Amino acid sequence: MSKETKGTNISIGEKAGAAMQRHFGFLYTIMGMGLLLRRLRMDDRSTDNIRKAAQKGHLVYVLYARSRMDWLALNRTLNGRKLPLATFTPGLRSFWNRPLKDMIVQGWLAFKQIFSKNRDIEYMREAICKNEAVSIFLVHPRTLGTTASTALQSLMQLQSSLSRPIQLVPISVVWNRRPEVLRSEAIRVVLGSADEPGAFQKLYYVINRDHKPIIQAGEPVHLRDFLTRMSKDRPERQERALRLLLRRYLYRESHVIRGPRIRSHSWTKKLVMDSPSVKALIKEQMQEKRKSEEQIRASMDKILNSIMARFSFRMIVFMGALCRFIWSRIYSGIDVREEDLERIRQAVRMGTPILIPSHRSHLDYLLLSSICYDRGLVMPHIVAGENLSFWPLGTIFRKSGAFFIRRSFQGEAVFPVLFQAYLRLLVRDEFPIEFFIEGGRSRNGKLLPPKVGVLGMVVEASQSVRLNKDVSILPISISYEQIAEEKAYAKELSGKKKEKESVQGVLKSTRVLFKRLGKVYIRVGEPISMNQVHQKLEKPWKEHDERERREQLMRISERIIHRIGKSMLILPTGITALVLLGVGRKGIRILEVQEQATRLNELLERLGAVRADSLSHGGWVVIEALNRFLGEKCIQKIDDENGDIIKIEDDARVTLEYYKNSLIHFVAFVSIASSAFLCTTDRKQAEDFFLLQHYILRYEFFYDPDTAVDTLFNEACSALIQYGALNEDLSIASEDRAKELAGLTQNFLESYLLVLNATSSFRGREIEPKDLPNKIQDFGKARLAIGEVMRPEALSLINIKHAIRAFREDSVVQFRMDGSGLHFHDEALEHYRASLKDLIYLI
Repeated sequence: MSKETKGTNISIGEKAGAAMQRHFGFLYTIMGMGLLLRRLRMDDRSTDNIRKAAQKGHLVYVLYARSRMDWLALNRTLNGRKLPLATFTPGLRSFWNRPLKDMIVQGWLAFKQIFSKNRDIEYMREAICKNEAVSIFLVHPRTLGTTASTALQSLMQLQSSLSRPIQLVPISVVWNRRPEVLRSEAIRVVLGSADEPGAFQKLYYVINRDHKPIIQAGEPVHLRDFLTRMSKDRPERQERALRLLLRRYLYRESHVIRGPRIRSHSWTKKLVMDSPSVKALIKEQMQEKRKSEEQIRASMDKILNSIMARFSFRMIVFMGALCRFIWSRIYSGIDVREEDLERIRQAVRMGTPILIPSHRSHLDYLLLSSICYDRGLVMPHIVAGENLSFWPLGTIFRKSGAFFIRRSFQGEAVFPVLFQAYLRLLVRDEFPIEFFIEGGRSRNGKLLPPKVGVLGMVVEASQSVRLNKDVSILPISISYEQIAEEKAYAKELSGKKKEKESVQGVLKSTRVLFKRLGKVYIRVGEPISMNQVHQKLEKPWKEHDERERREQLMRISERIIHRIGKSMLILPTGITALVLLGVGRKGIRILEVQEQATRLNELLERLGAVRADSLSHGGWVVIEALNRFLGEKCIQKIDDENGDIIKIEDDARVTLEYYKNSLIHFVAFVSIASSAFLCTTDRKQAEDFFLLQHYILRYEFFYDPDTAVDTLFNEACSALIQYGALNEDLSIASEDRAKELAGLTQNFLESYLLVLNATSSFRGREIEPKDLPNKIQDFGKARLAIGEVMRPEALSLINIKHAIRAFREDSVVQFRMDGSGLHFHDEALEHYRASLKDLIYLI
C-alpha cells in the first residue's frame, strides 16, 4: 500500500460499474459502438499532457457535463493511446459495455450496493491513494440547465492529506466541428446545447462522415499550487475559482477546434456598418456626394458584400475531401510537425492568431486550410486578392473563409475603411486570419519585400482585443520540392505578360494532376506577440504619426520575413540548384555537384538552416534532384569517361533560379562577403564592399532587424573561414571555394549593373515608368548575346524592378517631372557602376 494510505488498513472495495474498461464486451460490439467510435482522434500533445500529469502526481480527468457518451469516448481513446484508465467516476455507472462475466459480477455488486449510503468520496479517495486515475464531471445536466457536482470540493479536501499533488487534466470532447449556433429551449431538451450535444446528436455526429469527433486534453492544473496561491481565500471562493479556471480551460480546448461563433451575414454587416469609422465615413460621403444616407449605405452594402466571407462548413467538408484527393495525386506527402501545429493551437488559446505564410503558389491558399481541417484546428479566414473572386472560384473561396482585397487602395475612399472595419471585427472576435505579407506570389522563389497595408490594419486592430487576450503573428514557411507553376513563372520573368485568372485558367491547371511534385514542408516560425510589441513602444500606437507608424511596420514586417526565411528547409532541389547556378559555368561534373552540395549543406546547417528528412538519406537525393531537373528539361546529361557532366540549359536557368532562391537568404550575407574579399585583401575595404552590397541589395535579402551590419560582417567572415574560403588572417585560402559562394549572388549584382548601364543609354529618351523594366530587359538580352551579361537569370524582371526601386530611392536615377526622360546623379551612378564592376568576376 502506498504512503498515501498509511493509517488505514480497511479497503472499501470498488463501486460497481464506475471504472473504465481496457476491453469491451459483446453488447458494445453488436451495437456497433466500436465502428462508430473508431474515428475518434486525440493529438500527440494531448497524449503528452496526460502522460506528464500521471508522472507528476495523481491523475484526474475533468470533463464538463456528465455524459456516458463522453465518458465512453474517453475510455475508447485512452485504450487506443495506452494511457491510464479511470478506475472510478463519481455519479456514473456503466454495465452494458463490459464483457459478459464482468457485466454479471458488476451487476450483482451494484444490486448489493443499492441500499448502501453514498460513499463516492471514500471510493475516490481510495482510488487516488492507490495512485489510480479518476475521472470527474464539473456539472450534472438537468432537463433545463445544470447543477454543479461536489467532486471538486472533495478533491480540494483530499489534497491537503496527500504528499503528491493532484493533477487535474481538462478533457474536451468535441463531437461537432461546426462553429457554435444558438438553439431554442425545445431543441436543447432533445438534442442538447451546441456546446454540450445530447446523446442522439452525438450518435448522429459519429455516424455522419462529415464529423470527426476530437478529444483534446488541456494543460494540467496543479491542484496543490493552485490552493497555495489562494490560501488566504475561503474554501467556497477557492472552489468557485477552480471551477471557473477548469471551465475556461475546457472552453479554450474546444475553441481551438471549433473557433468562435459565426454570426449571420446580415448581422455581421450591421456590426461593420455601425462601427464608428464607417459611421464617420457615411457622414463624409453624404456631404461630398450630396446623397441621402440610404443611398450611401446601399452603395457601401454592395462593396461590403464584395469583401466579406460567407463561411459554410459544408463547403469546408467538400473542399477538405477535394484537397485530400489533389494532394494524393500530386504530392508524395505534406510534412508538418506536431510542434508547428501546437504553435497555432497556443496562439488560438491566447486570442487571435495571424497566420502569415510565404507565398509561392496558388495552392498556398488551400494547403494551410486543408492542414487545419485535417488536424482538427479552427479554420482561418483568408485575405485573398480580388483577382480570385471570379465565378465559380470566388464563391467557393468565399464559402471556405476567404474575404477579398483590392490590389491598390489608390483613389479609394470607401473600400479601405470598410475592409479595415471588417478585419477589426474578425480580429476582435478571435477568428484566425491568414494573409500573405509579400502581396503576390513570388515568381523567383525568393522572399519578396513586405507589403505593410494589411499588417498595419492588424496592428491597429490588436489594440481593441479583449482583456487578457493577445494577437499572435505566426510566420509560416511553405517549401515545395517542385512548384506547380514553374514554367509560367519562367515565362513571366522573361517578359511575357501574366495571364489573368479565369475559368479557362482553372481548367488548364487540372493538368497538374498528372504530375508528381515531391513533398511539401510546412513550418511555423517563432510567434510575435502584439502585446509585447505595444509594450515596447515609447508611446501608444494611436499617438504615432504616419512616418513613425511606417517605420514600426517595416521593422515588424522585416522580422516576420526573416522568421519565415529562417523556418524554410534545405531541400534536394534547392541545394542542387545552388550548386548548378553558383559555379556560373554552363557545365559541371556530377561528382563535383555532390561534393559542393555536401559543403553547402554543412554551411547552411551551421547558419541555422534545417534540412528536410529526404536529405538525411545520403548523396543519392542530389542525383534524384538532378533526375527531376532532367525530366523537366532544365539540364542535359553528357556521358564522359572522366565522369558524367551536367549541362545547364540557358533557357532553364530562370527556373533553376527559383529553387536556388529558396535557400539564398541563408547564405546571401556570406556570399556578398566572399565577393568583397575576392576584390581586395584589405579588411576595411572588404567591409566597405560588403556594406555597399548589403545596402543596394536591400530589396533582395532581408536580415534580422535586430542584428547590426558589422555583426553580420563578422559572422560572414567566420563562416568563410569555416568553409575553407578564407584563412584566419582573412586572406584567400581557396579561390575556388570563395567563388563557389560569391557566385550565388553574382546574378543580382549583374542585374543592378545592367540597370545602370541600360538607363545611361536611355538618356534623352521619353520613357514611361511602367515601360522601363521591359526596355531594360530587352537591352540586357542584346548584351547577353555578346557576352557583356554572363548569367541569363540576371535578366529577371523582378531583379530589374527591385534595382530600379533602389536606385530611384537613392536619386541615382529619376524620372523628370516634365516627362522628358530620365535624370541622373552622375557621380553616384559612376560610383555604383565602378563598384559593381569590381565585384562581378568573369566566369
